[in-house]
Amino acid sequence: MSTQNETQTEATPHKITIDDIALIVNIISAVSRRGAFEAAEFTVVGGLFEKLKGFLPEPEVAQTNTAETTNSSEVTPSNQLNFDFSKGSETTTEA
Repeated sequence: MSTQNETQTEATPHKITIDDIALIVNIISAVSRRGAFEAAEFTVVGGLFEKLKGFLPEPEVAQTNTAETTNSSEVTPSNQLNFDFSKGSETTTEA
């Protein structure tokens, strides 16, 4: 029975996913910050890092967060306090 499992495991190729590549990129980044590479190795490691990053999709989260947090209107909500620090006193005004 063990030979059947071994044969089945050998027949199934290992696959690398986008998540695996992202993990490798993060590992390279972390160990480089910690000084794990010697100066002569930076070219090779950096080349691999850039090559792997090329497989990753562009982050869409930053665009979504920018759209959600950017207030393009010039109207101040009525319940927001406005602090004027230019006068040098601790006065607050409500809009």
